Amino acid sequence: MRKIYGYIILVLLVLWLTSCTGEQELVWQLPEKQVVLKLFAEGNITSRVIDSDNTAEEQTINNLSVFFTDPSSDAVTHKFVYSGFSEVSDYKLVTLPLDPATLGTKDIYVVANCDNEVALNAVQTIDDLKLLTAAKVNKNNLLLPLNGIAMYGTTPAFDFNIGSRKEAVVTVVRTCAKYRLKLTFPDNPQLSSDNRFLIANAATYTYIIRNEKAVLTDNDYFTYASAIPLVDNGSQAYTYSAYVYEASRIPRLYFYTHADSSTDKREYSVDLPVPFRNYLYDILLEVYESPSDSRTRTANSDSNAAQVCRMSVDTYDGNGELVSYQSTELHSDKVN
Repeated sequence: MRKIYGYIILVLLVLWLTSCTGEQELVWQLPEKQVVLKLFAEGNITSRVIDSDNTAEEQTINNLSVFFTDPSSDAVTHKFVYSGFSEVSDYKLVTLPLDPATLGTKDIYVVANCDNEVALNAVQTIDDLKLLTAAKVNKNNLLLPLNGIAMYGTTPAFDFNIGSRKEAVVTVVRTCAKYRLKLTFPDNPQLSSDNRFLIANAATYTYIIRNEKAVLTDNDYFTYASAIPLVDNGSQAYTYSAYVYEASRIPRLYFYTHADSSTDKREYSVDLPVPFRNYLYDILLEVYESPSDSRTRTANSDSNAAQVCRMSVDTYDGNGELVSYQSTELHSDKVN
């Protein structure tokens, strides 16, 4: 069974009993108060998993903010903006000075990698939270996981007073889709070593909490400034993972090959799936030298011969489940 796509992490919110009287210094009754971020794999809380579905860079967290409301209430009762955290083994720990006996039952909201500290501090209601946006990107500064992609999660009506329940689990997901591209030349793996791509209609930002009422304008979309080289993975394939914010507009993929080291550039273009947050789109691009006898052409084929690309897309949702498969055939135009 395929590992669950690593765009899901867990926040374990641990609030330990604290007490103070008069002018006494705050005394911790238990030594550990912590929020623990853990990966979610195969439906269970397990150890951190690093693989092609879930790279170490994709787990980058630069800042973390926690908000509490009474159940089903819009008003924020407690907030911790840029709550400090530490690295402990394969967890991230955050301490919160709250008394679970008085905290009672709360809805919990967690926002990660939001760079607008002023907006975070101004949050008083859930409607305010819904106005928070992810950091803007543009044609020259693309969305990169190493910079920390905005994430959000919530757990409703958690009662901290039930027995030993001091751990609240919050599932936090990234606000972008991942397009994982893989280009091959099945007839002739050495057909082209200069292969590039770009994406048009990528959103400059998105709302950290999905906001159905918010609509991006035409000016909120962009096209890559230049084509990005696909990387030779050493196994006769060229790969790249691109990240695009969740948005309603359909992005379009353009990719280019240079057959037999020709100066002539072959262009293919196709619409990508709509970018849903936390979705993984596995995209296989197979370029053949002729649509009529593609599997029998040889390495001596003329670089100016007709070419065709077979594209297949496996779509995985945030739980790592395959939700759709599609395939299509693309024909190239020669671009000098």
